[in-house]
Amino acid sequence: MKIFVGYGYNERDAWIEDSVFRLVKAFGDEVTSGKEIFGQNLDSGVRNEIARSHALIGFTTRRDPIGAMDTWTTHQWVKDELATAATAQPPIPFVEVRETQVDTQGGMLGGRARITYDEQHRDRCLVDLAEAIGGWHRLPRAFEIELMPEDFAKEVRPLLLRDPGLRCRYHVLARDGTEEGPEFPTTILKRPGRLAIRTGAVSRDAAIMVKIWSGTNQLLWSSDWQPVESRIIYLEKAI
Repeated sequence: MKIFVGYGYNERDAWIEDSVFRLVKAFGDEVTSGKEIFGQNLDSGVRNEIARSHALIGFTTRRDPIGAMDTWTTHQWVKDELATAATAQPPIPFVEVRETQVDTQGGMLGGRARITYDEQHRDRCLVDLAEAIGGWHRLPRAFEIELMPEDFAKEVRPLLLRDPGLRCRYHVLARDGTEEGPEFPTTILKRPGRLAIRTGAVSRDAAIMVKIWSGTNQLLWSSDWQPVESRIIYLEKAI
């Protein structure tokens, strides 16, 4: 999973790169942010990066004090990043991490997904973030899965041109592991040096079975049940 993290690029928020980035990576996920392209128009730079992400964490931390009200403004670009995730089609899962005493006005998505951050209790924020990331991992999503072994790719790649009736389908195992789910058609995708398929939205802990038939309805290759999270399916040639 690729997670975009929006935050203030200043000394006060430096802990995010250390603690939060490490937390995201501990889940086996990739971290991305707008820091490298900061200053570009949000439409051309950061929006594209958010669109390529699976989820977003936005830190609306303190920036400038508001008079003598003991409240603070926050980073406009983080608010825009959160809004980008919320209005994407389909929407990108997100959570706002709002620091205490940050002004609640300004259209920061109202009462939608939010974690409170108190600088004196940073550990509580990290625990809440871990729960949010764990929840995202349980959400159904699409996966691109490599098809192995190499012999499969060598045999099937030429057929993608010669056999217009070649088809590939996959089944999803029911959550209780006792029943084979419905069959879904998919396309065999050419990738550099390999072949792959893309599933529809499935749970990360799901198991799938893949079968490939020729245009004459002959079963060519098939797999046993294998975890989608591995992102690799090993097939065996039909006898």
